[in-house]
Amino acid sequence: MLSLGESYKRYSKKRNEKGVTNYRVAKATGVTQKTLSLWKNGKLECFPKVETLAKIAEYLETTLSYLLEGKEDDTCI
Repeated sequence: MLSLGESYKRYSKKRNEKGVTNYRVAKATGVTQKTLSLWKNGKLECFPKVETLAKIAEYLETTLSYLLEGKEDDTCI
């Protein structure tokens, strides 16, 4: 089962590995800082849109599968 909290932890790990802030991710992807904050605090009503997550994954040089499920391979989405 997909978990908002777990997906944010994976996002945060990749963001930290890249050495960027939520502000930088927001500016580069067009995602609002409010969305990132709500995601972090578990206050989003649902996952960010797939298009949004894809932009974030591309910016962080990872896969959508990793952000959603912790899998580095995108072939099973």
